[in-house]
Parts: sequence; C-alpha cells; structure tokens
Amino acid sequence: MATPVQSVNNFVNNSVDAILGSQIDNPATTFQGSIFEISFSINEDGTGNTIHFLLLVLALLILPWLKTDDKPDRYAFILVIFLSLILYSLAFKWQPWGGRLQTPIFLLGCVATGLLIDKIFKKELFSVGMLIIFLFTSTPYLLLNSNRPLLPLWEDNSVFYDTELERKIYSSLGNKLDNFPTLENKLTSMLSLFYEGRSVVLTERRELYFLGNFEPYYWYNEACHFVRNDPSRNIGLLMDSNDWEYPLWVLLGQHASPGKWQIDHIDVQDISGTLSHQGTPLPELLLITRDDYQDLAFLSNYEQVYSSVSIQVMKRID
Repeated sequence: MATPVQSVNNFVNNSVDAILGSQIDNPATTFQGSIFEISFSINEDGTGNTIHFLLLVLALLILPWLKTDDKPDRYAFILVIFLSLILYSLAFKWQPWGGRLQTPIFLLGCVATGLLIDKIFKKELFSVGMLIIFLFTSTPYLLLNSNRPLLPLWEDNSVFYDTELERKIYSSLGNKLDNFPTLENKLTSMLSLFYEGRSVVLTERRELYFLGNFEPYYWYNEACHFVRNDPSRNIGLLMDSNDWEYPLWVLLGQHASPGKWQIDHIDVQDISGTLSHQGTPLPELLLITRDDYQDLAFLSNYEQVYSSVSIQVMKRID
C-alpha cells in the first residue's frame, strides 16, 4: 500500500499500529531484524504493489455480485484467491521484501481483474486507461531503480563509479584522451547517462548480486579467491538465517550440480539441525559470516587464515 505521498503512508502505518498495538513488531509474526513500516521506494527489494492490490480488492468486491452464467466457476476462483491470501499470511512473517513473495497472488489477481474488466461498461476505455497508468508508474522502476538503474541521472560517489571505464568509452568513440573532460567540467550528454553513475548496463554481473549492499563484495571476493587457490575441497558454511549464501556460490564458480567443492552448512540453528550428522568429518575449510562463532567447541580444530568485517575463513589443522 505504499505511495509516493508520505502522509498517506503515515496514515496506513498509524492505522495498523492502532489495531495491533504492542504486537506490531512481534518476532513471532515479523521477520527478525525488521520492523513494520510502509514506505515508498523505487527498488524491487522493498517496493509495493499498490495499484495491483487495489485492482485485486476491487475485483473481489464486485465479481461475486455480477449476474452471469459462470457463477460456480467464478465463486471457486475467488475462493482460491482468498485461500491464497490466508495461506500466505500463515506461512510468511511480515518482511520489507514480502512483495516479491506475493507474485503468485497477484498473478491470480490479473485473471480476476481481467474478468472484472470483461464485464464492466466501456471496458475498452478502462483497459486503455489502466495500461497508460501502469506504463507511467512502472517507468521509474525500469530506468531509475535505486539498485539497478538503467539511467543513473544522479552523480554517484559509490564504489561503482569507474573513471577508467569512462575513459575507455570516450576513447572508443574516437575522441583523443588529451581532450578527455574532467568530472568538474564535462558536459551532460546522452552517453554520460550510462557512465556517470552505476548503470546496470555497464556493471559487471558478479557485482550485480551485491547492489543492495556492496560493502561485502570485496571481502566475499577475497575470501573466495583464497578458497579457489587452496587445495581443500570440503567447505563448511557457518551462517545466520539471513546471511548471503548465494553470492559465495557465484564467486566460487559453483553451480547447483556437483562440482569442484563439496559445500555444506554446519551447526545449523533451524529445524534442519535436528538431522543426524554423526560420523560426518569436519570440513577442511570454513566460510563464516555468523557473529557468534568464536565459542563453538569444534573450532579448536581450526586456525584462522583470512579475516574481514563480513566473512572469515578458517582451515582445519590436520
């Protein structure tokens, strides 16, 4: 329900707070480290589906009362959507990036909205109007996404800024580097929209995995570089439930199918930890992102070979 109007967002936040009170951030229903808040952002991680949701609600309110011959099928479909909403609420805790998990519900909502449009008066006009609205509202997410902008219209002082890349582009256009414009005096041009910031077009693919939080990239990359140059092949992961695992597989060049390394989670804290691992040898290397790993007894068999603010590497003492 997030909108660009902050007063509307505050009204929704206050309304939910008034209903739930002290339970609004209950860890039993809210993802760890998160607080309930509806805020607007042009970012696929935390953006909302406001227009889609309003259309879905409108369809669910009107469709049951339409007098048509397909009532049994229509009622069954509406029931499926309601059950999907209930199942989603039972299965997932509230989380800032929950909109991505709602994709199946909104796909069902597309069908419901299509049924509604098919039954209303002047449906062609309504359809064209909605297409224009969606085109207008989706354009900022395509071009100016704060994580993966196509056209970064603002000057970016982040780690993605690459003057050398800018020089290569300038040279490739036939311009002499003697006349290369400095940051202070270069003129705005169509080309500068792509190289002035961190356009997704010119960002290395491995870096794209870290766009939401780039700082760990350097440390993850160095840790995986160590692993790739070490003869050890059995790797254990010591991670919290919300730590980034997939980028490690990418940086190691490991795919889902069997490859060079055997990678397993160890000292698992969730329900999977109840599975028996008796007789399983300790891995040769540990990649650690957990904060509370120092007191684990089995680490006496390891020595630290790499340390950083985001990830540690320990090697078994044979």
